[in-house]
Amino acid sequence: RTSANGLQNLGAQGASLCGKYTRSHPGATLEGYGGAAVRAYTFAGSQNVSLNSVVATNLSAIAGSVSGCEVLTDSDSVRIKDCDVSGVDAGLGFVAAANSPGEDPTASGVRIAPSAGAAVRVDAARLDATQALGGATTILDERP
Repeated sequence: RTSANGLQNLGAQGASLCGKYTRSHPGATLEGYGGAAVRAYTFAGSQNVSLNSVVATNLSAIAGSVSGCEVLTDSDSVRIKDCDVSGVDAGLGFVAAANSPGEDPTASGVRIAPSAGAAVRVDAARLDATQALGGATTILDERP
């Protein structure tokens, strides 16, 4: 029963001027460039988590994706109930270019990364995206 309001990332999109890369830093655990993203609630390597009745409002990223809740890197036994995300602007300053190492920024109420475990459950998520260059979805489940 918490809230996150007014999170903003003014960081620029990544560039591949020094060559092609798959991670934004050698120690990064996530694929692609993540330095321009906004995440209100993030779980990485977490077990037995219950998130209930959270609100994330007025979230924006000039060149990155925006998520209300994210489940990443080997997190498992995670339950998200009543995640309400609104007032989202994702990637409004993003310029698709040959030197940009990423896809168009997206908005999601809940994003579940490919590396998350099978026991991630989402009940009653909502997303009211104001604008999202790469599209918007309530639940973005990227697991295989």
